[in-house]
Amino acid sequence: MIRHVVMFKWKTDSAQDDQEKWLTMVRALPEKVKFIRSLSVGRDQLRLPHSYSVALVADFDNLDDVKRYAVHPAHIPVAEMSRKISEHICAVDFEL
Repeated sequence: MIRHVVMFKWKTDSAQDDQEKWLTMVRALPEKVKFIRSLSVGRDQLRLPHSYSVALVADFDNLDDVKRYAVHPAHIPVAEMSRKISEHICAVDFEL
């Protein structure tokens, strides 16, 4: 099993509506991408200077599924919006 972890630091001028739309889009992904085994997403609660705005954690059976997810038609608009509203994105994929 592969755990896919992504953290997003949203631009200070990103619109609240865009942030909420993005969260809604992410939360809908498991219904559209059937090979996502689990997915959780949430806003940072501490809001420290070094904190990221939001994190996503998704589990997949294998690396091939992670690669399929990256190009899945349901994921593409989420990734595009991520780049639009984020000043920095970091990710890690590791084996469980």
